[in-house]
Amino acid sequence: MFKKPIVCDTIDIAEVGKALIRLPRFKSSSALAAAQEQRIAKLKMEIKDLEQKFGDQDANAIVKAHIELLHSYNEIKDGTQALIGKYAVMTGSTVRDIHEQMSLSLVE
Repeated sequence: MFKKPIVCDTIDIAEVGKALIRLPRFKSSSALAAAQEQRIAKLKMEIKDLEQKFGDQDANAIVKAHIELLHSYNEIKDGTQALIGKYAVMTGSTVRDIHEQMSLSLVE
């Protein structure tokens, strides 16, 4: 009582670097095919937008800059948490109370 597998082939979307993006094209429904065509068009637009935004930049340079920004963020956050902890001790309250008073999230 097994269902027959859906027969499909693939559609080549675009070459991104050396990778080729492929999506399955199901032959079982024209509505599904239309939805896939819309998805393909959307993905192609997204690829073009990203290539325009980052196309001439080195991927390693982008990652390096992002990592540096994360390090800066973490240093600032660590310093802020230390100050909140000291303030909590000085006022005799908990760090949770200080976060709530300042409308700060306890989770990242």
